[in-house]
Amino acid sequence: MKSNKSRILAEKKSTSERKKEITKKKQPNIYKMMADKYFQLLKWLYKLNDKEMEKGLKEGLGKFLSNLYLSRYKNKCTACEYITPKALSSYKQKNGETFYFEHIVPKTEYIQRKCEEQARQGKLQVKYIENLLKKYFHCAYIMADENRRLLKNRMPGDWDEKDIFARYKKAGIKLIKNPFYGE
Repeated sequence: MKSNKSRILAEKKSTSERKKEITKKKQPNIYKMMADKYFQLLKWLYKLNDKEMEKGLKEGLGKFLSNLYLSRYKNKCTACEYITPKALSSYKQKNGETFYFEHIVPKTEYIQRKCEEQARQGKLQVKYIENLLKKYFHCAYIMADENRRLLKNRMPGDWDEKDIFARYKKAGIKLIKNPFYGE
């Protein structure tokens, strides 16, 4: 018969393993859901052919994907696949420091603008959006001083469009897998 301590450890492990399995299953589905919703929004907007409506919704369009993504998580930290060691330590200590939910690849330039251009031309497809999201929509939880070191809204000039971490490497910011991701 298992000791009480062994049983509790086994239960914790199985709970942790279940969370990881749920996250693995959820993540591919979240990109599909986001692609579907974003496609519907852009299709509706560009079908209107109303420049004032586009201007009025500019800020909302910029936040749409992030807000949709964040709605599936407990908080911004648990929504980030990656975290810096400094942010992880500070998050664990709950010391009230300022954190940033930061896109590893700036979404405006490498997802949003590409999708909007395709939508304007009437060529946008859900699969196109989903592929861009899978490739580039990844987030990191970082500290304010680390955020100041990053290139703003762009990748390095010599970026190969493959190494999604190039902006962080150029700034000397180390990212690790976030142990709180998906909780």
